[in-house]
Amino acid sequence: MRLLITLLIPIFIVPSLLGQYVEESITYDTDKGIYWVYYWSITDSVYYEIPFFPGNKCKPIVSAGVEKNNSVYKYTYSLFNDNDSVRELYEFSVEVDQNVFDIEAPNIEWSGDYVLWKNAVRWAHVNSVSDTIGTLPGQEVDGIFAFSSTNLPGIILAYAASYWGLGNSPDEGPFGEINILIDSLMQATRHVEIITIGPKDPPHPFVPLDFLDMLIIYKDEAFELGWITHEGIKNSLNQKLYDARGELEVGNITAAGNILQAFINEVEALNRAGQHITGEAYALLKYNAEYLIGRLE
Repeated sequence: MRLLITLLIPIFIVPSLLGQYVEESITYDTDKGIYWVYYWSITDSVYYEIPFFPGNKCKPIVSAGVEKNNSVYKYTYSLFNDNDSVRELYEFSVEVDQNVFDIEAPNIEWSGDYVLWKNAVRWAHVNSVSDTIGTLPGQEVDGIFAFSSTNLPGIILAYAASYWGLGNSPDEGPFGEINILIDSLMQATRHVEIITIGPKDPPHPFVPLDFLDMLIIYKDEAFELGWITHEGIKNSLNQKLYDARGELEVGNITAAGNILQAFINEVEALNRAGQHITGEAYALLKYNAEYLIGRLE
């Protein structure tokens, strides 16, 4: 079924650089999850129908985790394209600093690299084996996306997308000069935004109380994001962090460190039990608390 896009001007008369005029409209095909761009060239009397493939019609579900080996953190991501998705999952990227290495793709159908101009690690489906471009709705990517960094886990943005862009555009004619509606459509449909964990620079200079306040904020955000699934658990962790803060304020470094270790022990016990805490919350809270303990004086 094709629906007329009412948020954009359905008919647009555009003077081109060559003095040509066209009538343009855009409709959305709900069955295929693509847009159709229509326009009539008055100059050459040709009617064009061109598909536009939006990137935001997939519905990714991301699970993230972190493993630490000495001072190196390995970040891993599993992706599932939800049953409610309209289109395939073609691209995945994670915001990072430049301090990343050992980028791994889930399988030979995906390639990954660091994108300097975006400060991101990006993977794309290269379609080297199957005839399918990307991961279809209701399917999980076979394998994990991964990279390593010496930076601590933080809450960051990631992006997923279906194949994005115009298809079958003509080599000649006025289409290349018609940008108003297409540019707006491209900006609005580039990708799906995801909140997950990834490497972030520790604050400089390091101030223990400020870092502990950041850890408290992380705990609150983890609960809001559903990474801590029980309010009683949140309150228990909260109490330990505020107790540690109180000890730091009066200079009781040893007592503060002991309370923070009890905080870590609770997080680890929850993780082993597989209850009330996700891999995202586990990595976020455990490794930042460890970092803080190691720098108390």
